[in-house]
Amino acid sequence: MTLSGPDIARTSAICACPVCTAAAEHFLAVAGQDYFRCPACEARFLDPEQRLSGEAEYAYYLQHENDPGDARYRRFLSKLADPLNARLAPSSRGLDYGCGPGPALAAMLRDAGHDVALFDPFFAPDPAPLSALNAARCGA
Repeated sequence: MTLSGPDIARTSAICACPVCTAAAEHFLAVAGQDYFRCPACEARFLDPEQRLSGEAEYAYYLQHENDPGDARYRRFLSKLADPLNARLAPSSRGLDYGCGPGPALAAMLRDAGHDVALFDPFFAPDPAPLSALNAARCGA
C-alpha cells in the first residue's frame, strides 16, 4: 500500500528499533519529522537521522523538572498513565525507555502495581533492562 499526502514522507524505510533492535517501519511524518513503529515491541520513535545530537539532547533534558513527587507533573502524566493503566493487566511488566532524571511515569505505574524497568542513555544507562526485553521478545 502506498500512502500519500503532506504528512507522509516515505513508506518503505526500515531501521533498527532503539528498544529491541527489531526492524521497524516508517509509519508517519509530521512537520518534517519521520516516525517509525516497531512491530515487535510496539515502540514508536523519531528517525535516528533526525534526532538531536547527544550533547543537545542532554542539555534539553536538564531543563526538565520531572520530579516524581510533583503533583502537577503527575497530573500532566496521568493523561498517559490513566489510559495505559486501564489497558494493562494487573502486575504487568514494562520498560520506561527514556525515563529521564526523574522517572515519574515509572513511579506512577509502579504505584498502580506494575513492574517497570528503567533505561535512559543519560540518566539510567544500564543495558540490563534492554537485554531482558530482548530475551522476553525472543522467548528466552
